[in-house]
Formats: sequence, structure tokens, C-alpha cells
Amino acid sequence: MKPTEEFLLVAASDHCPAHAYKGKCPGVDPDALMKHRLLIKSAFQKRSLEEIMADVTSTMSLIQKKLDAGDAVPHFPLEEKAAELPEASLRVGVPITYELEGNERYPRVKVGMLNGTPELLREWMIVTAPAMGLVDIYGDPERGYAGGYIPSV
Repeated sequence: MKPTEEFLLVAASDHCPAHAYKGKCPGVDPDALMKHRLLIKSAFQKRSLEEIMADVTSTMSLIQKKLDAGDAVPHFPLEEKAAELPEASLRVGVPITYELEGNERYPRVKVGMLNGTPELLREWMIVTAPAMGLVDIYGDPERGYAGGYIPSV
């Protein structure tokens, strides 16, 4: 049985979006994947596709500016708002690091890395995150993410 385009988009979106955006998933067009993902976000966030696309495009530009300035791994601290950062970094295809404010359920500040190679993410988890004093470090280097938390005071 041949999978449908929608099935391929759902599978790529869930399991390997970084690879799919780089054209490494047979049968998955990166532009179709982005449209699929943004349509789902649009419905979930109750925002127009155009609004979400504008956020992704704007944040892609921010990432590119940091790359042009020589940042090999652009960093987005708490005070720098970058809407739809995970999607934008996937689309640009470069690793980024970020800080994310906690909430009522998870009150600690999270620091993470997205879209790195498995080797880079393993190094971040084993060397960089502990050196930063992060705790409860987690991640899946093969799937392109890692994170940890600034300890509560």
C-alpha cells in the first residue's frame, strides 16, 4: 500500500521535520511540509495562516542576521522575542539555542538547543549544559533537540 501525501507529511512532521526540511525524506516536499505544519498551527492557535507565516518569516530573518554576524549557533535569550522560533530554525536548517520563560506548571527557565547534529547535541548535553549549571538535562540528539533548566533559587 502506497502512503498518501498527507500520511507522509504527518509522519515527517512528527518524526523527522529537520530531515524533511532538508529534503532527506523521500516523497516529502519541504514547502508542502511547511504549509501542512503551519495550517495545523493556525487551527490550534486560532490565528490566520498569514499571521503565523509572517512570524516564521520574521524569525527566519532574525536567525539569518545572527548567522551573517558570525554566530555559528544563533542564541535567543529570554528578552529577545522570536515568534515561531522552532519552525523558523527548522526551515533555515541551522542549530539554535534559546531560553524560554517558565509558566505555572513548569516555573523554571528552560534553555535548549534545536536542530543540531546528533554530535553537537550530545556535546551540548554532556559538556555545555552542565557547564552552564543547567539541571534536569534531557534530549534526543537523533531527533534534533536537547534542553535543561536553570535551577530555581
